[in-house]
Amino acid sequence: DISGVLKNGSALDVDLGTLDRAQLPTAPTDGKVVPISVNCTGGSVTVNMQLKYDPITIGANELVQSDVNGLGVAIMYNNKTLSTTDITPLDFVEGGNTFDLAFQAVRDPNVAEGEVPVGIFNASATLSMTQQ
Repeated sequence: DISGVLKNGSALDVDLGTLDRAQLPTAPTDGKVVPISVNCTGGSVTVNMQLKYDPITIGANELVQSDVNGLGVAIMYNNKTLSTTDITPLDFVEGGNTFDLAFQAVRDPNVAEGEVPVGIFNASATLSMTQQ
């Protein structure tokens, strides 16, 4: 049997740091790159990666809805913003593997800069990997 453990079984918390709401992009461009570790046992495997989250549509992109009005979070793989319908195949070898996801806060252009509340915000998504 082939099995894999993502991030040693722990949750992934991404801190985007201090953001200036006047500097928030209105479309995903790039983001904070976070390496994701996957350890596989039993051989090499190809998996389908998919994100599940409550979406907000900003421009042409489906983003993770935050708990702040007018603010979403883009999750990107290979410079592509991942929607809830995207299924991305990934190949892993036996042993340790890593791949990068990028995270970026994005302001809805229909919400004025001053209408984005200041303070801490949260957004959450679930990453699933299914063996092909």
